[in-house]
Amino acid sequence: MINKLIQNIVEVLIESDVISEDRKDIYVYGLDLIVSGMISVIAVFFMGIMIGEFFYTVIYNIIMVAVRIYTGGYHASTRFKCLISYMFVFIISMILLKMGFIRSNGIVGIIGILLAIIIVIIYAPLENKNKILSENQKRNYKIISLAEYGILIGITVIMKFINEIFKDNMSGNLLEYSNYIRILLVIISALLILEKIKELYKNYLL
Repeated sequence: MINKLIQNIVEVLIESDVISEDRKDIYVYGLDLIVSGMISVIAVFFMGIMIGEFFYTVIYNIIMVAVRIYTGGYHASTRFKCLISYMFVFIISMILLKMGFIRSNGIVGIIGILLAIIIVIIYAPLENKNKILSENQKRNYKIISLAEYGILIGITVIMKFINEIFKDNMSGNLLEYSNYIRILLVIISALLILEKIKELYKNYLL
């Protein structure tokens, strides 16, 4: 049903001379990504409401979308698998947060972030068959990816600093948000590794 709707929208755009016929596949793919992304984002928002952690879903959706546009990473083969994997990663991120897997002042947190940055330097951005980048685009995407990591890590440091100053009035919320952002950065880098493993496995089978 969704595929048919996307096809119809693109056909209308072609008939209206908004887009050309020879770029139809590109626009179909682009609209499919947008629709799939919106469904996944909305689904995670509902999950957050149900478990009483709505603000974490806001952080999750903003960072996952904004950063992964430039880093690339694991992509599921179908819209349904994409939805499930996006929700699954959110669940994993919350479990890691509750377990205290990464603390901004802990050795695991420091090592995790350093490894995450190294992975981005080595592998980002990752292409896929529907998103081929020029050398110039690859360079720009890598720079933007590293800038996003740097900005977000800076934000976590500021959050921790503010929390230390006003900790009696903040109940540790800013520190938890800081830890969660770092967890997401580590997860995004892990998704880069996962996609590389998937590519190597496919090449091995071929």
